[in-house]
Amino acid sequence: PEDCVVSGWSEWSECSMGCSIESDIGVRYRNRTVIGPPGKTGHPCPSQDDMVQFENCNTHGCYGLSWLVLPWTDCNGTCGHGTQTRDVWCMKGNDKKVKDENCKELPKPITVRDCSKDCKSKICVLSDWSDWSECPQDSCINEQTDLTKFKRQRNRVILGGESCGPILEEESCPIPNKICPTYNLVFGSWSHCELAEGVTCGHGLRTRDFRCKDNDSLVYVELKNCLQSLNVTPSSVERCHVDCQTPCQMTEWSHWSSCPQPCSGLRTRTRELIGDSISHPACKGVRLVETTKCPCSEYFSQPTSDWSFCLTNETDGCGAGTRYRSLGCYNVNNHLVDPA
Repeated sequence: PEDCVVSGWSEWSECSMGCSIESDIGVRYRNRTVIGPPGKTGHPCPSQDDMVQFENCNTHGCYGLSWLVLPWTDCNGTCGHGTQTRDVWCMKGNDKKVKDENCKELPKPITVRDCSKDCKSKICVLSDWSDWSECPQDSCINEQTDLTKFKRQRNRVILGGESCGPILEEESCPIPNKICPTYNLVFGSWSHCELAEGVTCGHGLRTRDFRCKDNDSLVYVELKNCLQSLNVTPSSVERCHVDCQTPCQMTEWSHWSSCPQPCSGLRTRTRELIGDSISHPACKGVRLVETTKCPCSEYFSQPTSDWSFCLTNETDGCGAGTRYRSLGCYNVNNHLVDPA
């Protein structure tokens, strides 16, 4: 071609700053290069200034309220005049999007601007096709296998110009006709609640064994077969609790259930008797379910441990004293958060 051939724009560089402090605002850039110089009668190449683009990024403040400016869209015009748009979000701190009205005291960056596109036709310049990707190496399939993955691809890169043809090709790969064996975890019973030496009640641990069984042959096999096929590692240890008032062994309290909305409805948490405590007469009246009103605040505290033993200042161990328990700070989704 007689005209200057220019590559497409590169990807944007990393932003120079993660957030902005007063007038110190992040910047990123992208560029393009000349692939082929123009002929004697061809359209000249763009100036050096037109080969690099800069724009502000991460303009939101590092603290307080600020506007977060997202990248401009491509120019929507096909020839000559067009427009570009971008989203601008009101942010609290560095990571929480809030309603725009919260930032009304701050000047809002523009969200629409004019742009222009070259009306002169540009001949598409493509690289050669890449090599085909490898086919999946699976030797068998089962009900969970995604059959759409049995494909291979090759691609080519747009080096410059417009109105280019396809840049990605796919073709099918052979699908294995062998069915994969299936496995299942077989769990043993939980042990009694084991406490620290010299302790008769309070928090402890209980354990259980588990093995892997081939569902076809019903033979126990190496545990790695189950862990690979199920993609999960089950727990073999969990916390438990022995009540200091009764000889009852229980699991820890579950997390509180979710609330439909703040200040509305009830939430519950549960625990279970374990071991011999399930049938022990003294454990029949033990409270296994707790219910409370949903909190009105976005954050609330709740106990994360039982009360400690009563601690007194008296040498004989009796009289008025103090006992303690830990509290955690939770949000309305029952996630533990920083109390600060």
